Amino acid sequence: AKNFVKCPKFRRDHLDVYAVGTNLREARGDNQWNALEGLDLDDYDDDGWDGWDGGGDGASFAYDEGGPVIVQLAGHDPEKVSVAALKVLEMAGGAGDRPDGTTNPHLAGFDLNLGCPQGIARKGRYGAHLMEESVDTVCSVLRAMRRSLPPTVGVSAKVRLPDLSASPLRFVDGAAETELKDRVARMVDAGVDMIAVHGRTLRENKTRVRGCDWDMIRIAATAAGECSGDANFPVIANGGIEHPSDVARCLEITGAKAVMSSEALLENPGLFQRDAPDEASMSHREVFERQMSYATRYLSLAARFPPLPRPPRP
Repeated sequence: AKNFVKCPKFRRDHLDVYAVGTNLREARGDNQWNALEGLDLDDYDDDGWDGWDGGGDGASFAYDEGGPVIVQLAGHDPEKVSVAALKVLEMAGGAGDRPDGTTNPHLAGFDLNLGCPQGIARKGRYGAHLMEESVDTVCSVLRAMRRSLPPTVGVSAKVRLPDLSASPLRFVDGAAETELKDRVARMVDAGVDMIAVHGRTLRENKTRVRGCDWDMIRIAATAAGECSGDANFPVIANGGIEHPSDVARCLEITGAKAVMSSEALLENPGLFQRDAPDEASMSHREVFERQMSYATRYLSLAARFPPLPRPPRP
């Protein structure tokens, strides 16, 4: 957030904004399209994929109904994070309205990164390190975001489970659960509209990764509902989603309203496809054909939508 606010080059390097309905053929220029002339798109069957407008040449691509789009920010300074959010919102066209008069922000919301466990996050005082350092600071940032953004633009947070490994509380039964409930309550009080909970601690990363604690996510979801007074307060469960069948199982155990995944989607982009089978029920040939279909679909998308050029400098 700090770099985004103070450095125009950082903004240009990290945010490309195109108006809804932009003609991408014109935006890309003839050179990029000419490079595709020798590629037979029929070789790459999209298998009914409906992510584009049906024009077949990628000349127009809009996300009017394909959102929501949420921008994640990282930082510890309430003012800088809020200013960064407002700047992104301004560059994206602000909180606009639909033709029928109903509110439809171009960006659905902003998320505060409180889950990153990397060393650079410790150095920059953000991510999971900031949450372990100071819940007060976290809530100050969230409160500032909520106060500065329009009410139609949501504020959310992505968090991990409390890390009490270096605290005397690690010897107290139920201390982690109590701390998690307190953090959730304070974030709700600060004005968040949604919370994503990764069911692992700061230290459970890379080679130290353990099984995801869905029971703790359930505690967070229950606490969010109680503190907000809304039984449907959106809590997203993160972690432990490796197979399609894990989705329903996770929702049942955690009581979360949604699930998210990261690494598993890199291997199986169709992880969340409705009625998708687990690999255990598939033959090796079926798995191979599935992966090849993802590859050809990707080539189809890449052919229709080459990388966009940088927008012109203001």
